[in-house]
Formats: sequence, C-alpha cells, structure tokens
Amino acid sequence: MNAKIMLSRGECYSTNWSLFVQTPKVTKSFYLGQDIKFTHRVLQMEPDDVKNGAGITTLSDEESKRKLAEFIIDELQLTEEKIAELPEWALCCQ
Repeated sequence: MNAKIMLSRGECYSTNWSLFVQTPKVTKSFYLGQDIKFTHRVLQMEPDDVKNGAGITTLSDEESKRKLAEFIIDELQLTEEKIAELPEWALCCQ
C-alpha cells in the first residue's frame, strides 16, 4: 500500500489534509479536513503526539508525508478492504 498526506491551505493559518492511498485494487483520496481538527477529533491526539507517533518533525518533505499517512492508516486500522468501501468524505472532520 502506498500512501501520503497532501496539504492545501485553509482559511487563515490552517492547513487542510488529504490522505492519498493507492493499493493494488483501489486508488482513493480522502479529504481529512483541517489538521488540528483531524488530530483532535478523529485521532483523539494532540498534534505533538501525532508527530512523535509518526516519527516526524515537519511535513515539508515527501518522506514525512508518507510516514504521517502510514501512521494515520495504522491508527484508524484501515485495511485495503475498508479503504475500498469508504466514501472519500468518510474520514473528514470539519
């Protein structure tokens, strides 16, 4: 499974995340929403705990985006089957 986080600017100082996942059977992009809302509401973690769990310090490089995506997939226990079934908005937190 290949995955990475894609970033886009939100309102004011926020950053929006999308989770791009590619498996042998399916390719999907899940809109996750604002970074801080997603970490608190969906992962139920502080942003620093997410960074530590993913083993990253920044999201400025592709390797860090990949590690964060893998961390999110592990935390949400997403399998290839679940990914195929979920609509693209299912993980969104707005």
